[in-house]
Amino acid sequence: MDATGAGDAFLGGLIAGLHYNGFPDDEDKMRKLCEVANIVASANLMVLGGLPEKQSRDYLQSKLEAYKYTIEPIKDTNIKTRELITTSELLERSISQDINALTDLNESIVERSISQDINALTDLNESIDVEKIEAIASRLMSCKGNVFTTGIGKSGIVGQRVASSLSSIGIVSCFVHTSEWMHGELGKLHGNDIVLCISHSGNTNELLQALDHIKKRDVTVLSIVGFKDCKVSLASDECICYCLSPLNEPLGGIPSTSIVLQEAVVNALVSILITKKTLTRNEFHGNHPGGTLGKLFSNK
Repeated sequence: MDATGAGDAFLGGLIAGLHYNGFPDDEDKMRKLCEVANIVASANLMVLGGLPEKQSRDYLQSKLEAYKYTIEPIKDTNIKTRELITTSELLERSISQDINALTDLNESIVERSISQDINALTDLNESIDVEKIEAIASRLMSCKGNVFTTGIGKSGIVGQRVASSLSSIGIVSCFVHTSEWMHGELGKLHGNDIVLCISHSGNTNELLQALDHIKKRDVTVLSIVGFKDCKVSLASDECICYCLSPLNEPLGGIPSTSIVLQEAVVNALVSILITKKTLTRNEFHGNHPGGTLGKLFSNK
């Protein structure tokens, strides 16, 4: 099921055999060492992924119970005898150690990820152009038509959230997936409308192609992007850039921290709009009467 891990598992079994039994000094010991390595490799193929499961352990126990391993005591150097343990005991030890090591690794990854987001938000707070956010908020406030948010991929999901948040505070808004503009959605646009683009790279081909046609409709184009002087920003009437290097995301660009920064910019934008509109709890309740929030903002 996971052939790419079989070689690693074979090597792991080989190393374990050498560690616990020493280097084989006859053909029989060499044969047993290779058998152990092959059994460990075959166990790896039982489950999808590189981590063992209970069925892997049960399989190894049944196949390797006949093998005995000797371990040199490492805590007390005065002990001269060698401890003899069964394969099942050895597996219990190694699996417990692996789980503890994996837990530590996961904790380290979680802490690093959260710290990275916090650091990026701190940098954004120190570098964000507040006047740009205020300018975009003013345009959205004075829009006499409809506000359309657009994006593709993860930025598109943020775009959906923007449209939903704007609608809930009384700004008529809807989301259009970037690819749909070229398939009839351009007909929705009129001169008083605003199109708010969300794009991390600011150079997505589908969005740039759509903007060529959107701008012909004489609408206002606003954008939230991750790079200054990208093509989307140059095509926009107003643009907010949160500036994030791809090196700050997993594997050099998997959307993660960039989404956090997009959401932070959107939150700031919505907060300004709530203040500018002097939105009351009753007015918000009128747009959002349902659910827990509806009960929270109800006067009843």
